[in-house]
Amino acid sequence: GTGGAYTSNSVLTLVDGVTGEQVFEYATPRVPPEDFAELTVSVCKWFWDAYMVPEGNNPGVRFIKRLQELGYGNVYKRKAAWKRTGGKGRRGTDLGWWTSRDNLRIPFGQLDRAVKLGEALLRSAATVRETKEYVWINGRPTYAPAVTTPVPTETGAEHGDRVVALALAWHGVKERPVAAGSSEPVPPGNIDDTPMGRRQRAERQRGDDVWDDRTNWDLAGDF
Repeated sequence: GTGGAYTSNSVLTLVDGVTGEQVFEYATPRVPPEDFAELTVSVCKWFWDAYMVPEGNNPGVRFIKRLQELGYGNVYKRKAAWKRTGGKGRRGTDLGWWTSRDNLRIPFGQLDRAVKLGEALLRSAATVRETKEYVWINGRPTYAPAVTTPVPTETGAEHGDRVVALALAWHGVKERPVAAGSSEPVPPGNIDDTPMGRRQRAERQRGDDVWDDRTNWDLAGDF
């Protein structure tokens, strides 16, 4: 969000690509896009350089510009959703998902199917509430309060931004590039390569270290 009246939320959501579990969410209407880009890069680096799928239009233009300045490279690049005349669509060089009136049905459809099949696990109560307010109208996902309430509030709640962020995160799970040197993404159920698995492995390695019980005063006495 840009922080003004009637602004929408900026939302950062992380999904574990192996387990399908939502592991992180932060939403605020008061952080400028440039600052939110810095926060997002920091969190993504904390989660082992997570693959990012930012929204590129509206305030996202300012977000993407700052993202490019920061040099974070593990970012979704737009790809034509439909075949062009005389050839297939190809992944371009522009960063981020560009939301249009029609194309949100792609990530929303993926998320809808994943939730029904139990592949996606939602952990945010606020996001779950927002999902219940979405309806499909003429084949498009529509946030019902935005239709029934012509005057927006100052909270950004009418936009359903948490669900959009989660849908794009899940689109990233399905569309993320395969790691270098590998022909397939990490197979489902490989817990050792999830954030939790890596954290547990690091804790086990720390447990193997020999602990030195001497205090700083003890060490000072050796000199």
